[in-house]
Amino acid sequence: MAQTPAGSIVRYIPNRGGKTGAFQLNPDELTALPLPNDLYAGSVPLYIDVNRDGRIDLLIGTYYGGIQYYRNTGTSTQPTYQLETKSYGGQTDDFNNRGFSLIAADVNGDERLDLLTAYDNGSLKVFHDFLNQTTLSADSSSVKSPANAVTSLKIGSVPSLAVADLNQDGLPDIVAGTNTGGLRLLLNRSEKLLPSPDTGTETVRVGPNPTDRYVTVTTPSEAEVNLYSLLGQWLGKARSNGTNRYELDFRGLPTGVYLVQIQTASSGKITRKIILR
Repeated sequence: MAQTPAGSIVRYIPNRGGKTGAFQLNPDELTALPLPNDLYAGSVPLYIDVNRDGRIDLLIGTYYGGIQYYRNTGTSTQPTYQLETKSYGGQTDDFNNRGFSLIAADVNGDERLDLLTAYDNGSLKVFHDFLNQTTLSADSSSVKSPANAVTSLKIGSVPSLAVADLNQDGLPDIVAGTNTGGLRLLLNRSEKLLPSPDTGTETVRVGPNPTDRYVTVTTPSEAEVNLYSLLGQWLGKARSNGTNRYELDFRGLPTGVYLVQIQTASSGKITRKIILR
């Protein structure tokens, strides 16, 4: 993301190297992502499917600590963003929380996305299961430092967050980039939760788990089945394989943990964690 005299712009280069291959980037393919017209300097975008309709929406972390939600009323390939609220989850602008940055990841392994926010004073907050909360409330106990205080972390002025499983333990770690060019690494020491095996008594059945490639989902009624990464990235939709049976193909995906979300009229939304070997 860059700030220009004409306003803020977000651009990326698509990786043509495949999901398990080396990066292949062509500067001629530099592509711009749409942003709201009223976006102001210092704001940080988070592209994520907020309402889980298969289209990528937009959360904006403002410089003054608020969160704005823009719903995608277009398509995945041609998004159009419409402002839904300027205070998502009750997070309004607060001068004491300026220098905002945000990112989403399942940090505690409960199969639900958490929201991580960082501030100009060096503090870090975690909002668990934020997509299913009306009002966001930070869990300060999730963040530990040698002084056991969130504000003592001092991850740096105007931090920029990134998450990845750096030590291959199945949980995402945090890297915070500082305004002066430094990096701070926060290792995730949460207790790892493995997916529950299918007992055969549930109305929704998902298996095999772990899997080497294919996963079959059986539901009591017609359903919509989607596959997500632990970071909330939509990876695809299952194809129907008979009456109330759906198949997901993990071909090309790296080994790891994924989220399968099933939505039916009778059972609502159900999420299962799948291990790909």
